[in-house]
Amino acid sequence: MGTRRRMECCTCGEYAGIWQQHYNRDTGYGLCPKCRDSYLDDISVGRGGATLEEMADLYGKPGVNYEARQTMTLIWTQGGWNCQCEDFREAFGTDTIPTAFTALAPAETVVSQIQALNPGCEILVR
Repeated sequence: MGTRRRMECCTCGEYAGIWQQHYNRDTGYGLCPKCRDSYLDDISVGRGGATLEEMADLYGKPGVNYEARQTMTLIWTQGGWNCQCEDFREAFGTDTIPTAFTALAPAETVVSQIQALNPGCEILVR
């Protein structure tokens, strides 16, 4: 893992967190969550020709060079809640939500507990 440093957003000047420096950015500059979300929103609607490849070239890798947007999809299965989330899989080595989230808990309870543990996490329920 490379050296992590305090970053200022290259777009708006706000604090962007402590991340590895991306080779294509001036030293000390990265991307804050607000500007990351704005860029991803542009990509999702095709505004301005923005692409994920361009974002990677400009800002680096999410979770390494800037904060990754966290989105989880909770799916009810016979054994309980199941979670689809790359960050969750990488961090815990499983797709299954920890046993603190019981199979009998309503979706709203599970969502509020996950959001309490992961502020800013977007959660989709299917």
